[in-house]
Amino acid sequence: DISSDLGAIAAHNIVTVCAGAKSFLDLPRTLEYLETLSVPVIGLGCDFFPEFTVHHGDIAIPTRVDTVRELADIVR
Repeated sequence: DISSDLGAIAAHNIVTVCAGAKSFLDLPRTLEYLETLSVPVIGLGCDFFPEFTVHHGDIAIPTRVDTVRELADIVR
């Protein structure tokens, strides 16, 4: 079951900020689907995708930035 939110994120020119996803979801497949939709996943100050109740997950984020300015430069 694929959430319609993922398609909406891909279809609109927006930046979505997320503090993490619920760990019971299939996070590797979700991130793979976002990649398929050409939705960049960028970690702000983190190298691993945060899970909802866990600060440090096990899934590496492909791109890391350390400042909001760096993030803004990428998404412009």
